[in-house]
Amino acid sequence: VPIPAGTVPFLKQYRDVLRPVLLKGRSPLFFINRFGRKVTPRSVELLLQNKCAELGFRKHITPHKLRHSYATHML
Repeated sequence: VPIPAGTVPFLKQYRDVLRPVLLKGRSPLFFINRFGRKVTPRSVELLLQNKCAELGFRKHITPHKLRHSYATHML
């Protein structure tokens, strides 16, 4: 899966700063929740819904719609 160049600094910041704070012990998972467990699809959907509401988006946006839009854009 291609990662846009602008995303790389955010992934590095997560890896170097936030993930160690979240991580309690060792985990092979890259994305973890505040309990050090795997991030669930539902938690991603809720996070996206909350952020969209905070930004005032009126359309219902889901991770699936974002994946579909990205895949269509890559064609």
